[in-house]
Amino acid sequence: MNQTELGELLGYDKTYISALELRKRSRDDVGSRRRVCESLRLPPRILGVTDMADTDHRAMLQCGDSTVRLAEIARQSGHAAEAVSELWPLVARLEARVEDGHSERDVLHLLARARVGLGVALGNVLPEERLSTAAHWTAKSLDLDTDGVRALLHVPGLVDHQHCNLVV
Repeated sequence: MNQTELGELLGYDKTYISALELRKRSRDDVGSRRRVCESLRLPPRILGVTDMADTDHRAMLQCGDSTVRLAEIARQSGHAAEAVSELWPLVARLEARVEDGHSERDVLHLLARARVGLGVALGNVLPEERLSTAAHWTAKSLDLDTDGVRALLHVPGLVDHQHCNLVV
C-alpha cells in the first residue's frame, strides 16, 4: 500500500502520511490512534490503545494506582511487609498483561511505579545480604520506559536505595 492509498483509507492527505512516516508529525491522541486501528482493522493494543470494552484494564489501573500509593504509606509507617504483600500480586498481574502484548503506556508506567515500590519495600524487609534482590526490582522499573526514567527518580522512597549502587 502506498502513501496515497493509505491516506485515502484513513482520510488524510498523502503529504500528511509522509510527515508521519518521517516523524515530522505525530498522532499521539487516543482518538486518532483508535480510528487508525479501526480503519486498518488492527487490534487497538498494536498502537498502544486500550479497548474501551476492556473493563479489567480500567479497573486494574484505578486499583493499581491506589495500591501503589497505599503501599508507600504502609512502608513509610513501618509496615513494609504489608506493602510487599500488596505490591507483589499487582506487579505479577501487570507483567502478565505486558507479556500478553498489552503494553499501553499507562500500564508500563503503573508497572514501573509498582516495581519501584516493591523494590523499596523489599529493601526495608530483607536482611542486608539480600538487598541485591530489592535493588533488582527497583532497577527493573527503569528498563520499562526511558521517557519515564526522570519521573521515576521522583518516586518517594527511591532514594532509600542509594546504598545499592543503581546505575541509571
